[in-house]
Amino acid sequence: MRHVSRMGVLLPALLLIAASGCATKGWVLEELSRQQAEMGNQQAEMGQRIDQVGSETQRVNKRVDSVEGRVSQAFQKAESTDVRVGALQSSVTSASEAARGARERADAAMTKAEGVDGGLTKLWSNQQQHQAQSAQHQDGGDRERAVRLRSIRSGRRRPDNLAGSGERSAGKPQSDRRARRATRT
Repeated sequence: MRHVSRMGVLLPALLLIAASGCATKGWVLEELSRQQAEMGNQQAEMGQRIDQVGSETQRVNKRVDSVEGRVSQAFQKAESTDVRVGALQSSVTSASEAARGARERADAAMTKAEGVDGGLTKLWSNQQQHQAQSAQHQDGGDRERAVRLRSIRSGRRRPDNLAGSGERSAGKPQSDRRARRATRT
């Protein structure tokens, strides 16, 4: 670059000398030193600019490194979040399947319970009917005895008819039966 700029200075100086015809050695030296001073100033300014660009580049590189670090951290967090979301989805699916199984077992248990309830209701109803029939049968026997007792008290029937139909002998009074029992023993 220096070589090109010197040529840019020397060439106009030589042309000036050639065009004017005569130039003194002092004038040429003076012109060359002035051109060199200008070039020195330009080089100093360029050096400062290069230094500024270099420091700005370093600052930008630091910022880029910082941003890359944050992006890397965010990416790692996103990956760990994806892993946790996947595990959570798996847990939710597992819980859903367990709940579905529990519901099916509960429905089956409810169906069995309803069957047992129906059977118990039928059994209870049958038992109530049996007890009612038994009570009617007993009441019927008690009523018959009560009616006989009343008739005995009123004098319409004899006491040998007080016993139920199973204990009655055909045509024999009850006192004869008692006598026979007493002799057997």
